[in-house]
Amino acid sequence: MALDIDRLKQGQRWRAAAEAQAERVAGDLDQPAQWVQLGHALKESGALDAAAFAYRNALEADETEWDAMLHLGHLLRSRGRLEEALALFEALARLPFTPAIDHEIDELTVFLHPKNRQAALSSFPQDAPQAPEATAIVARLSGLLAAHRAAQGRGHRAPRGWALVRSQADRLVRLMLGRSFKAELVAKRDLIIRDGRYVAQTDHPQFAVRLPRGLPMGWVEILFEARAETARLTPVLFLARRPPFRDVRIVPLEQAGVAGRFRAMFHLDGPPAALRLDPLHRRDSFTVTQFTLRPVKAAAAPGEGEGAAAAGGTPALPASSTLALKRGDSLYAAWFAEQMRLLAADDSAGATGGSRAQPAVAVLIDGAAGPTGPAAASRLSLPAQPSGAIRVDGSPAEVLAGLVESFTLVLRPGGRLVPDAVFRFRAAARRHPDALLFYCDEDFSEGDTVFSPLFKPDWDIDLHLAADYVGPCVMVATAMLKRLADDHPEAALFELVQRLLLSAPPERIVHIDEVLHHRPGIAGKRPDLRQIVDRSPAERALIERLLGERDIGLATDRDGLAHVVYPLPRSLPRVSLIIPTRDHLALLRGCIGSLATGTDYPDLEIVVVDNGSVEPATQAYLRDLSGQPDRKVLPAPGAFNFSRLCNLGVEAASGAFVCLVNNDIVAIRPDWLRAMLRHGLRPDVGAVGAKLLYPSGHVQHAGIAGGIGMVCGHVYKYETADTAGPFGMLQVAHRVGAVTGACLLVDKARYRAVGGLDEQDLQVAFNDVDLCLKLESQGFRTILEPRARLLHLESFSRGRDVTPEKRARYDREGKVMIARWKPWIDRDPWYNRHLSRTLENGAFNPGIGARPPVV
Repeated sequence: MALDIDRLKQGQRWRAAAEAQAERVAGDLDQPAQWVQLGHALKESGALDAAAFAYRNALEADETEWDAMLHLGHLLRSRGRLEEALALFEALARLPFTPAIDHEIDELTVFLHPKNRQAALSSFPQDAPQAPEATAIVARLSGLLAAHRAAQGRGHRAPRGWALVRSQADRLVRLMLGRSFKAELVAKRDLIIRDGRYVAQTDHPQFAVRLPRGLPMGWVEILFEARAETARLTPVLFLARRPPFRDVRIVPLEQAGVAGRFRAMFHLDGPPAALRLDPLHRRDSFTVTQFTLRPVKAAAAPGEGEGAAAAGGTPALPASSTLALKRGDSLYAAWFAEQMRLLAADDSAGATGGSRAQPAVAVLIDGAAGPTGPAAASRLSLPAQPSGAIRVDGSPAEVLAGLVESFTLVLRPGGRLVPDAVFRFRAAARRHPDALLFYCDEDFSEGDTVFSPLFKPDWDIDLHLAADYVGPCVMVATAMLKRLADDHPEAALFELVQRLLLSAPPERIVHIDEVLHHRPGIAGKRPDLRQIVDRSPAERALIERLLGERDIGLATDRDGLAHVVYPLPRSLPRVSLIIPTRDHLALLRGCIGSLATGTDYPDLEIVVVDNGSVEPATQAYLRDLSGQPDRKVLPAPGAFNFSRLCNLGVEAASGAFVCLVNNDIVAIRPDWLRAMLRHGLRPDVGAVGAKLLYPSGHVQHAGIAGGIGMVCGHVYKYETADTAGPFGMLQVAHRVGAVTGACLLVDKARYRAVGGLDEQDLQVAFNDVDLCLKLESQGFRTILEPRARLLHLESFSRGRDVTPEKRARYDREGKVMIARWKPWIDRDPWYNRHLSRTLENGAFNPGIGARPPVV
């Protein structure tokens, strides 16, 4: 039957697959994996309520079945049942080693905020009718479940699913429990045996733990020892007190001295209905050498607060364990340790690089150096160098004059290089022989503990001026440093590097997107923003002086961030706001009213492109609007084509600049347009975007990054309005791959020169991104200006892309983007490759894999 169901799925015959899977479920109602597969088939067939029924019954069979929890949560969210979805995701977050769903929790929390709730709920579609086949499946299985549960209520028996697994599974482990108990591990799920080893076929393999009758109640110690081929073992015991797998206790096993040996203690206050052991949470092969459960005397049992699972109730994981099991710094630390392990095993990436040591690199430590202290820590991290580390105090001109190496690696005291850093800097110089300066990703460290990685974008002069994101570890062409030192003999090393960054052509500044440098930090304490971006008063004065030579201002806020103030001309150009709309009078009136009265700008035109409004009140409002000065209403009936509507509005506009604006935008700061125009007037800037907020004040848009999801996604979504973000990127202007057309300013001539929005192939989705990338291809950068803040009710007026027709159109337009802009989607220069490709929160992506080999 399994083969038949697989063939039906491959042929996308989802209704037939659901009927066949229902037969399998009917044969064993306590197997959660079978219910999950039924839910998937029903969901693909469009029977969403029936799919929810299947997922719920998977959770009835096993309340830790995270796959069912995840899919049911997403299904409920798509139907607008947001409170139920949020409760499921929060329950899922409490389980160990489950997918990261912080983003979903953040999203639903924002949607359910009182200021967002009504608009958010109204944007979701109503429930669709179910197909008769799906209704029949639900009716049949409901009857079988009622009878099955009635039978269970007459007396406890081992769930039939466990007996089925036992009769089919191979057994590798039969070990004594003390002197009187045998324990048996049975391959329960996603495990096979090959060449005498267990092989995990997914990230969540499971053992059933078989115990005979008579296990004493009270404290029990579990000892587990195994060896995995490559992955780190992360065993967790699940103890169900009610059948089939309900009222579950979760007991993470902790390392017990020897590598691969784990132990834990837990309390049994009654015979367990079932026990399960999840040995690891990655695909890998492994062997088990010990599995022992033994009663423990009360004197040896752990006391309260020592992480033991106390009797009576399901314990929450200790905070430290939750962090270790989840994500964040612990995920990064584990990933980095694996990179260093692979590096140590790779003889080709030696610290000196052997015969590949050219071009030669000198190392300068900028500041006082002694036998101890920060500078000594920097020196100790260096590989053997012909010239060694050279200290620089004050003017470096004399030291630079004596250097013969092609490149000079500049460090600040306290920073430490990773073992292959110099090797990778040299390799980058070989790949980019014309480059003048190289910088790298970093993290913080204390001893052997690494945390708080700094994953940087490619060269962005705006972000560097605002936040000094390039950092304290750079490699510079020695000849250029000498030339700058000759021109500025009294300049310190920091000034020489800053002058180079401000004057070098962008293509000659290279970002190495690997962590090659550790900044000093305190383990367990996240560095605040000032530790990352703040400059000393002397350094800040230098930047102000250098920018002042170019008539550019600089204002520093309390967090150490610097806001670059580009000049505005005395006579400001006319700006035309282009607003496509169809009915939704309340939204439109609020939008235009706020823009007209809440924008501090002397020459503003508003062009409304009416896509066939039919409501009498809307038509009357538009007639009145068209008679007002600097207001135009352009009729544009027909099917909704956002690109066409915007292009028509731009052609009718009289402004030198145009700003595309959704009809659900509300101005909340009078200076928003001036802030955007300061960048729009720059000769090398194309599109300029604003920071858009939900009514609750959470971020809806702060730039678009390639490679998130199918094509791209919004970054740092759902953060609060005043959150700084990495390098202060939610507060300072910086370069991005694209910005949303919900509020996009651009020079009208540049808009027309690249053909405007694509009204043929990108009528609804991705047209704004395509515009930004077309402008980029012509040498015009895209800038996000967070000081331009406006409210946005995201897609609430048009609705969500959840119907089959809208999804098909979205997929079709996504394929156009992939064909047109695949290099950007694969590697957006302004969104580091180590960041998530599935979430819009900029989280670290531990699945990035090994560091690329040096070619």
